[in-house]
Amino acid sequence: MSISKLNKKKNPFTFDASNLDFIKLDSLEIGKVYVIRGCYINTKALYGDHGVMVTDAGKIDLPPHLNDSIKMILDDDDLIADINAGKSGFKTYVYQDKKGVNRLSIEFVDIG
Repeated sequence: MSISKLNKKKNPFTFDASNLDFIKLDSLEIGKVYVIRGCYINTKALYGDHGVMVTDAGKIDLPPHLNDSIKMILDDDDLIADINAGKSGFKTYVYQDKKGVNRLSIEFVDIG
């Protein structure tokens, strides 16, 4: 391992998300496929670290159970390349947690 891996990485995504607003996952249409334009882990969130998915619709706060998936994307050059090429997406779905409460999550999908 090279010591340079400890350096802060620059944003690997080519999409400019600087003008996008944050939106809630529940504002997205259930089952509709959204193109992933980028992602990151927000380490300054009020309730702890959580993933953020960047789409044309906005920056979407994700549930904490998706943090590992976001970290896996950020560590995989092939996935980053697919995202930059517009080949990766996700759709929302509803599930019930252990207490029977309806929750939202995402399912990753390949595009074209």
